[in-house]
Formats: sequence, structure tokens, C-alpha cells
Amino acid sequence: MRRCIICHVSFRTAMSFRMLMDPGEEKMCEQCYEKLEAIEGSGCQRCGSKVVHEKQEICYDCVRWSKMLEGDVLERNYSLFYYNDFLKGILADYKYRGDVALHECFVAVMRRAYRKTFAHCIPVAIPLSPERLKERGFNQAALLARNWAGRVTWLQRATSDSGKQSKKTRRQRIALIKENPFKLASDVEPAYFSGKSVVIMDDIYTTGTTVRQAARVLIKYGAQSVSSLTIARS
Repeated sequence: MRRCIICHVSFRTAMSFRMLMDPGEEKMCEQCYEKLEAIEGSGCQRCGSKVVHEKQEICYDCVRWSKMLEGDVLERNYSLFYYNDFLKGILADYKYRGDVALHECFVAVMRRAYRKTFAHCIPVAIPLSPERLKERGFNQAALLARNWAGRVTWLQRATSDSGKQSKKTRRQRIALIKENPFKLASDVEPAYFSGKSVVIMDDIYTTGTTVRQAARVLIKYGAQSVSSLTIARS
């Protein structure tokens, strides 16, 4: 018997597809897992968002990014689930209420997605500013790669923090692309990413501004391609 990390109800580990893929990694009962809305490839082929028209392959946001940046710096975003109310509650408890154990819900599924789609890429976690890291006590993106990805802290963030993204409007977030709070970590050789493929890991893809800010730094230092892998797509 296991105890669900979300609802805390005891459950038996029944044989399932998830069990076959990651034996012993089930932290969430089937009832809770079924409340997550998996993204199954029917949306935008670049970012995973729901599209207005069924035959629309690229969403309007991705078209705008490509025009704004004169060619998008992000090759694609791969998100696991839509940001529904159930997932929103889990991630709020994880990030803002200090329930750090909740990262265990997603470690296995992030690992599967990485190995299936991005195994050729260097994983890079979005860093927090020093003050945000001190306040929170952990980096939610880096924890998702614990015990399977090796080093993921290749970037660092400036000391100054422009405020929580969750408090900004969509327009304010997109406008941040004009700034860039990221740089290579001090112990990383500038040529390290030259000619390599990279996947940026974070918890939520909203407008895509943050991952594109990070992608611009990596491309500046020679990365051949940059994609992103996130738990949620809002």
C-alpha cells in the first residue's frame, strides 16, 4: 500500500502503463492522476497550446514570437499537462506554500519525456534570483531533475528581481523579452554550449517569455537549438 502524495489516501499499486514505464515511482493515486489533463499533441505544434481552429498547426502566440524576434529562438516547447485548476493547486502548494515533496509527483514523468524526446539535449533548469531562492528555499525547476539529469544549474539570475511573474499581466510578461536577467553560471566555460542542443526545464509555460530569455543567452554562446520542457501549459 502507498499513500497518495496529493490526497493522502492509501492506494494499492495496480499494474498499469505508468507502473510498467517507471516501476516503484507512483506517488499519486489513479483518482488524482486522472484529474490531470494530459497534452496529447492536438494543439500548437510549437508550444502545445490549444488552437482556435482544428487545422491550425501553429498558434497565434508562436507566430507573434517569430515576428517579434525575427525568427523564434525557441525550437519548441513540450508541456506535459494543461494548467487546469487541479494542477494549479498542486503547483501553488509546491512553489508558494513550501510543500517541496510535491516535486515527486512529476519527477518520473519529466524523466520519461526527457528520455523520449530530448535525450540528445543538455538539460538546463531556469534559475531563481538569489533573493527568491532564499525566500523559497529551493528551485522548483531544478528539483524536477533530481537524481536523473546530473547538473542542470548552468545559468544564473541577476540579484535584482523584477517581481513574481504570477503578479504580472500577459502584456507585462511579454514586454520582459526586452530585458534579460540570465547569464551563464560563473564556472561555465563560454564555449561549453557551442554546437549543442539544449532543453530548458521549468514548471509552467505561460507566455514563453522566461524560456525565450534563457534561450537567447544559450544561443548567444553557440547553442545549436534550444527547446523547453515544462510540467504545465497555461
